[in-house]
Amino acid sequence: MKTTANLLVSLCIILAQFAHSQTSLSPAEQGMAAARRLIEKNPKNFEAYNALALALSRRARETSDVAFYAQAQDALGKSFEISPANFDGERTAVWLLLGRHEFPAALEKAKELNKKAPDDVMLYGFLTDANVETGNYDDAEKAAQWMLDLRPGNLPGTTRAAYLRELFGDVDGALELMNMAYQSTPPGEAEDRAWTLSQIGHLQLTSGKISDAETSLQQALAIFRELGERYGETCVLNGLGHALAGLDRQDDAIARHREALALATEIDKPEEQARARAALAWLGADRSSEPERRASP
Repeated sequence: MKTTANLLVSLCIILAQFAHSQTSLSPAEQGMAAARRLIEKNPKNFEAYNALALALSRRARETSDVAFYAQAQDALGKSFEISPANFDGERTAVWLLLGRHEFPAALEKAKELNKKAPDDVMLYGFLTDANVETGNYDDAEKAAQWMLDLRPGNLPGTTRAAYLRELFGDVDGALELMNMAYQSTPPGEAEDRAWTLSQIGHLQLTSGKISDAETSLQQALAIFRELGERYGETCVLNGLGHALAGLDRQDDAIARHREALALATEIDKPEEQARARAALAWLGADRSSEPERRASP
């Protein structure tokens, strides 16, 4: 849409103008700052509120702080006050539902919007995600194929196709697609590159390419730490622990899983806590697997 394109151009200009002074900010924080500057210039710019909502939801993923989702919902509310039921805002609402793991609601909302805009690529991405999470794998596959048919080779479509390949047991095909996605991701999209590398590492582990997996996961870990993306760091630490164990580096593996457990406990990610505890038990380190508690000041 033309208005969306105009908004993206404005955001890019603002980010470029302030990039030298924002180097310590994460990608989400930079997006938040850019959107807020647009709002300062024009408080009636509903698209800037949509952009702010997206950036806040991205910050929620970076920090695992769900309070950012509430702030994102507030930003969307302001967007709808200015322009009721605007399409970009409605689409962003689906993104928020997915982020909060409200998958059935996200699926219904995505279906509703898809009827209004059957050529919107990202809506098919949301349909893919929601259908996977609700167990509708055939519908997920159809939605992912629509993404690629509408825009061949697009990155969101390629990564979703890779996830589905893995889900259907084609690990080699999934790895090939994920490598294609990584090679096509611009260097400036550091967070996307890190998540793609982490998935490549996971697939390499699954297919027995342990040394390659360690390399991919080490690269992903370095990026996540530089960005301050703590959830990504936690996931990669657990994956790296598995890779190191596969390379018979048990002490290093235990250390990585203990790091993962401590961080997962701190940011309240039970699924990653469980992964770390199970790995530590398997490595014979379960009695010392509790994260250290920080002393009170």
